[in-house]
This record gives sequence, C-alpha cells and structure tokens, in this order.
Amino acid sequence: MKLKDYLYFNNLSLKQMAAIVECNPNYLGRIVNGHMRASLNLAKSISQETGHEVSVEDIRGKDEDWEEEYQEIFG
Repeated sequence: MKLKDYLYFNNLSLKQMAAIVECNPNYLGRIVNGHMRASLNLAKSISQETGHEVSVEDIRGKDEDWEEEYQEIFG
C-alpha cells in the first residue's frame, strides 16, 4: 500500500506520521509525493509503524540493491 493511501485511510496527517517516525514533515511530504527517495532506515521505520501495511518496497520502489543494503544495515 502506498504511504499516501495509508495516511488517508487511517486519518493521519503527514505531520503526525513525521512525528511518529521522527523525521521532518516537509521531507516526508517530498517522499509521499515522489520527489525524494526515503532512506532505508526511514523506510524501515515507516513500515514498522504501519504494521507492514506499507512495505519498504512500497516506500523506496523496486530496487535490486535494497535487500542487500538492508541486510548490511540490519543483519
């Protein structure tokens, strides 16, 4: 599920989600609107906070290297 849809269906604002995942609301807005790509750490945090309804791949897009990068960071 896209983060934008998750926020809508759960009646959450960008500002609320940004506070939950401890990031700047403007930065999160750029990610939601597709203008920036979330860091792997932020994508993981968002995925965890949404109960994995929004996956890391949903946030970062299909990337062949993200699984390897994920393993390096989180083991």
